[in-house]
Amino acid sequence: MRRIVNWFSIPFQIVISACSYGFVYVMRWVLRKINKEGGIMLLGKHESLSWQGWSKSQTRTWGLPYVMIVAPRWNPHSVQHHVGPLEVSGEILIHVETARKSAKQWIISFYRHGREVSTLSSMKCTNHDSWQSVMLTPGTYAIFLRYYNWDKNGECPAVKIDNKLQIPPCPIEPEIESYEKFMSDLKHRGNGFYCFLHYYVLKTLQWHKHLPGKFVRKAYLPFGNAGTIFYYGLLDKGEVLQIDYPQSLSEKASVYLVVLDTCGFPVFWLMLAKTRFVSDEMPRNGTYLIRIIYNKFKDYHAAVRNIEYCNFHVKEGKYRILSIKDNVG
Repeated sequence: MRRIVNWFSIPFQIVISACSYGFVYVMRWVLRKINKEGGIMLLGKHESLSWQGWSKSQTRTWGLPYVMIVAPRWNPHSVQHHVGPLEVSGEILIHVETARKSAKQWIISFYRHGREVSTLSSMKCTNHDSWQSVMLTPGTYAIFLRYYNWDKNGECPAVKIDNKLQIPPCPIEPEIESYEKFMSDLKHRGNGFYCFLHYYVLKTLQWHKHLPGKFVRKAYLPFGNAGTIFYYGLLDKGEVLQIDYPQSLSEKASVYLVVLDTCGFPVFWLMLAKTRFVSDEMPRNGTYLIRIIYNKFKDYHAAVRNIEYCNFHVKEGKYRILSIKDNVG
């Protein structure tokens, strides 16, 4: 009887999924149109010549809804700052030596009209130059900074715009404290609106075997840092997630896990320190997202031969066992 009821509910689920998908993509297009000239909704209308913590942007009226529509896959593993909108005539110089001292892994992204146009990262900047140049076409830009595995005494780097020092360094510790508090409170912000936004994503993961892999990845995965591989899938209430990976992988990359609820908000997150992780029973339905961020591009490119990592786990009773291999030869 239960199976029959489930079959009859599928058309209803498809309709709700289509409504959820259509609403999100229309709103995403509208918000990007509004926001394309300098980050009005997220960064404010006026040029900012100092680094701002990510948590501050979430205090704006549209901060949280904007993120949940445009970039809903949370990254609680990094401390994040941004600066802009900025008028640039041609060149931006970043004091990457500060970034090297502040975090084991880092990425600096340059955005124009809401699109990433260039990046600097710990994987790319392998020389010992203190400053790194990025050439850009004249226009308005925003800069986003993410530090992984950071030093709490670290700083955001100084920035020169068109060879003039305009953005000074600033400590990251205040944002670490503010962001941790914000993320702790976030798990209580779920409601029907955010569940509706996320509904089609959950159904996409549930029906992933019947959908194109590219569609599934686009629906769920974030715009990841260069050098990142994702494992992701569904979790049901009461299930236990077990993750195994070889020691050789931990020498080449850092492994991060976040579990999200049905609204898309983080339930818990951590950087995996041991080659086996076993979670507590899941307090609610949701999804898991694993980021494997490599230290060197050569290891990342060797690893991406495996393409599909959606629901890659094996079910054994209440356990969902995910075995991650180090396929870098």
